[in-house]
Parts: sequence; structure tokens; C-alpha cells
Amino acid sequence: MSDGIYITENQRRAHIATELAALAVVMPFSFWLAGRRELPIAARVLSGAIGVGT
Repeated sequence: MSDGIYITENQRRAHIATELAALAVVMPFSFWLAGRRELPIAARVLSGAIGVGT
């Protein structure tokens, strides 16, 4: 069952929960940093970074 590639449903959920927790921490800072006009750019960069990290 554990051939190193197979990911259990619990592992997948834990991974998603970890990403959501990281988002909840990072998002307010990026919003505050970027200012209202640059929010779409910050969101795109952040989602790109998360896509690379997974």
C-alpha cells in the first residue's frame, strides 16, 4: 500500500489543511503590504508560489 507514490486521503486532507493555514497567515500580510490597487498581483504571485510549492 505504501509504495512511496500512493497518497492516502488523510494525507491529502492534511496537506490541503496545511496550505489553507499558511494562506490564512500570509494573506493579511500580503494584502497589507500590496495595498488595494495591487491586490490582484499579490494574489496571483501567492497562488503561483503555492502551486510551485506543492
